[in-house]
Amino acid sequence: MSGKHIDIEHWSRIASEWTAWARAPNHDEFWAYRGSLIAFIGQGAGDALDVGCGEGRVSRVLKECGYRVTAVDPVEKLVWAAEQAGSADAYRIAAAADLPFENCSFDLVVAYNVLMDVEDVLAALKEIRRVLRPSGILVISIVHPFADRGHFAGPEANASFVLHDSYFGWVVRGHRGAQWAKNAFRWLVTALGKLCGRAGKCGLGHHIVAGARARHGS
Repeated sequence: MSGKHIDIEHWSRIASEWTAWARAPNHDEFWAYRGSLIAFIGQGAGDALDVGCGEGRVSRVLKECGYRVTAVDPVEKLVWAAEQAGSADAYRIAAAADLPFENCSFDLVVAYNVLMDVEDVLAALKEIRRVLRPSGILVISIVHPFADRGHFAGPEANASFVLHDSYFGWVVRGHRGAQWAKNAFRWLVTALGKLCGRAGKCGLGHHIVAGARARHGS
């Protein structure tokens, strides 16, 4: 069984628990930077795609920003949960590497905390670029590289964070039963540079948020 299918099975099993967790106000850090995410994306009136929408909380943010939103996720139960909450204007069940849309369909694509857990990141980015319009914007959030590079020395509030090996570079680690090759940040930025042209907005924080303005033919 491929890593993709293991991932879908995992999220299908815990879909209801994840939905309750994600919708509990202030339960995770999303609620702390939700306002900053809205400001970063900005107001718009075009067509937006939420890749890996989960239960739909980022889709709801995009609607709040004024976009016509399509939510897509390979996990049927999560797409159903997103639809029940009225998170988007349209819904599809599909993986990031196989998007069921025509070329140049969207003005904005958001991949929120998704690509670090996608089996074929390059294929997903190619698909995202394909469905973006020539002037489209891509916004990506991934967990900070520290998540894969070390651990806290103890449970104390002032415990040191201990790094293992290099901060950057490839790591292979177990992920819900599959072995996934992962890179902290550099490979993703390089791939974006090749596929999406010049860099757009970029910021560093607890999560890394990277944006790129797509340019076809680059």
